Amino acid sequence: MEGTIYHINTAGALYSLYITDGIFLIFELIDSCNLSKGDIIKTSAPGLGDVLLYNESTGVGFEAYLDNFVVGESFAKKACQL
Repeated sequence: MEGTIYHINTAGALYSLYITDGIFLIFELIDSCNLSKGDIIKTSAPGLGDVLLYNESTGVGFEAYLDNFVVGESFAKKACQL
């Protein structure tokens, strides 16, 4: 799975990853990692939970908790508590 960082709530370490067709993946950082809006993120994880992600834009791997899939930008923004 591959997507682009879309929403960032650094206070809560919550992020939304735009996948395709209005589908967003909400995740929370476990590792300390600098992510920016527009970064391309990849994972081979088959589902939700603790996984390793790879930031193609910076070449850095990191651990995150994949929390939920939502449909629509407004729901992604709300899920990131923005």
